[in-house]
Amino acid sequence: MFHLPNNITGFAAMSQLSDVNKESAELQKYTPNSTHKCRILGFNFMDGLALITLKKRILQMKFIQINEISVGELLEVIVKDVTANGILVKLAKSIFSFITCLHLADVPIKKPEKKFTPGMKLKCRVLGVDVEKNKVFLTHKQSLVKLKDPVAEYSQLRPQMELEGYISAIKERVVIVTFFNNVKGYVTLKDMSKEKVESPDSLFYVGQVIRCRVVFFNAVEKKLKLSFNFGDEPVTSPRKCLEPLDISIRKINEAVILSVDSIGYTLGIQNKRKAFLPFYHLSDFHEVQELRKMSFKPGHKLQGLTFFKQKEKLILTMKESFVSAADTNNLLETFEDLKNGMFLPAVIKNHQDYGMFLEIVNGYTGLCPFKTLSYIQPSNLQELFKPGQSVMTRLVKIDTEKQTFLGSVNIKECCESGVDSSLSTLRSYLLSRTKDHLQLFNEQDELAVYNDLKVGDFVEVVVNSVLKKGILCDTITGAKGLVTKDHFGDLQPKVGKCYQGVILFIDLLTPCIEVTLDSKVVQAVKSFKETDKTKLKTNQILKANILLMKPEFMLMGLKGHGSGKFVYVPVKQNLNDVNLKPFKIGSYTEVVIKDYIEGLQLAVFKMHDLKVTPDKSHQAETNQSNLMDIVEEAK
Repeated sequence: MFHLPNNITGFAAMSQLSDVNKESAELQKYTPNSTHKCRILGFNFMDGLALITLKKRILQMKFIQINEISVGELLEVIVKDVTANGILVKLAKSIFSFITCLHLADVPIKKPEKKFTPGMKLKCRVLGVDVEKNKVFLTHKQSLVKLKDPVAEYSQLRPQMELEGYISAIKERVVIVTFFNNVKGYVTLKDMSKEKVESPDSLFYVGQVIRCRVVFFNAVEKKLKLSFNFGDEPVTSPRKCLEPLDISIRKINEAVILSVDSIGYTLGIQNKRKAFLPFYHLSDFHEVQELRKMSFKPGHKLQGLTFFKQKEKLILTMKESFVSAADTNNLLETFEDLKNGMFLPAVIKNHQDYGMFLEIVNGYTGLCPFKTLSYIQPSNLQELFKPGQSVMTRLVKIDTEKQTFLGSVNIKECCESGVDSSLSTLRSYLLSRTKDHLQLFNEQDELAVYNDLKVGDFVEVVVNSVLKKGILCDTITGAKGLVTKDHFGDLQPKVGKCYQGVILFIDLLTPCIEVTLDSKVVQAVKSFKETDKTKLKTNQILKANILLMKPEFMLMGLKGHGSGKFVYVPVKQNLNDVNLKPFKIGSYTEVVIKDYIEGLQLAVFKMHDLKVTPDKSHQAETNQSNLMDIVEEAK
């Protein structure tokens, strides 16, 4: 028997004294007036006793009964079973919870068995506790799991407070957002967007995690009105009538840089007019943008520009996707030229929780709901799709009255089957990059040591320093070099030693060259001789292994009669293909030889080329995640 606080008497059975059964040894500890830690398991009201345990294992538990679990608490649980509707997890002894597919991730999961297996440990947050029904409700949505101060009571609300919840229901004119402990709020049509919303289910989906703002609440009556709009300024405003623009301005023959500021260039164009070229309009590709920022100075003459929009200023663009559209006369004169299903280049303007706003030529603005990008984790969307970034959009719905549109950037809706789109994107990148390299070589003397170097060249390097991830080195001509551990081969490079290598990449932004010291690659390059037998032909199929991964391409070394030659293979289907996963250096697969441009040989994965494998057309839709497995299995 034990005396507990508040004059309560506690009783511990012999089996509750220790984790091990050593009754005689354990009894010696419990002398009169000795003090011990215990935990109340229950009550015997007939005898007026509290039933307690002194087992260390139970004392260390966070809880042993459902009423001890707090809403909003972060827990580690163990997966016990996986079904088509969700997963069963264990919280503690005899305490289980079923997490539905709706709460397994930020985006809907249709096949939980592919992501979860029995025995896995997960971090979840308690959504609610129903003591009467002996139920605990959990969420594994990472956006909710990572919340620091989840709202679990109406009394916690404050005017204009911003908070995160998940959409639990979508009605014709209202969206219901639920928070912890079944705190719920509603959003009316006018508060869903700063654009007119006619159909909420076209923008939102049940289970979507979304940030919202408190408009009105009554803690006593448990009423809560919310808004998805933030701030006072509208995202877009009704379009003003623009002055008619002479078609000659749309195709800019030449422009001169007059000045540069923190966000772009002021240009002089024909008829003594001025225009503005923002930095983010220098190219579709980040690397090319940075190269052009290095190169472009006041007084430089620019070519390859086209009209983007005219509001307060005349805005021009050098983005390859827009210039290509201008070259093919695919420019929009008026909003009436827009048709459902059109496929157009666009620029990301800004983000809201429910979607991102796109801007096409002439400054027409539309919305791409995040609902259409459910295959990407919501927490990654703003990182993968940044303001100023180029995308291709498929027009889904057009509002002629407000001159706005709904667009999709879903890769499945914005990419034709086959390899034409991916090759076109890679060609644009390589041609722009090559042109800008030549201009930098002509203008900046400090880059002269890189002028005569090209990918595939044999070089000798001297090691300067050995780092955790690779080595820094110099060529005999003075060019800086980098070799990652993936390209050591069988070598263990040492400072001061000279090694033979092959150039894989020339980076003028750093500047440096990336080199491989792998003896197999070096020997293949040294042994290669151009003959009729080794000459590559279009649509020829060869094995190749991955040597280098970059955001726009992978460099692969050919095998067979092409051994010693490198090919550039696209890693993106088009500009929208942002959710890429890294491939393993050294992995093998088959490629199909394609174009030869500016001294660079292009190729594509055989599995993607429908002309080569027409009976396997479904493989053209293979996404990057399972493509990784295919490349690995081919080794």
